[in-house]
Amino acid sequence: MSIGTGTLNIGISVVQNSNACASDVDCGGAVGSCESGACVNTLTRFSEGSNQWPDDACNPTTSFGLCDTNDQTHADAWASAVCQNNGWASGVWNGYKIAGCSGEVSMWCQGQIPCVQTFELTCQPGDQTIIEFTCVR
Repeated sequence: MSIGTGTLNIGISVVQNSNACASDVDCGGAVGSCESGACVNTLTRFSEGSNQWPDDACNPTTSFGLCDTNDQTHADAWASAVCQNNGWASGVWNGYKIAGCSGEVSMWCQGQIPCVQTFELTCQPGDQTIIEFTCVR
């Protein structure tokens, strides 16, 4: 079998992946925005009772507003405040929550939209809630 004559040119080109990252700084600085070497547009997590990711300071039955509602608008105000404190544009409550504390720090919005953040620094298991939320760019 004959292939013929001619010249074969082999080259390598490097295309920069604009979503590649080594740290959150490479993705604009939002905490958790560099995941497995790529910039992500969302971050879903549970609160951890820390200054950075506080739990909700209201009871597990009605966790938002004046601790008297599960209204999505009030829940999203809480999530947005937490996410914005970590460099994200906004946040939403995913509808999941667990009674109790995952740490000492919790926060509530005093029934205000946008959130007027008030922090508590003691775990109160019957009057505190671990919240799942998603931060978005």
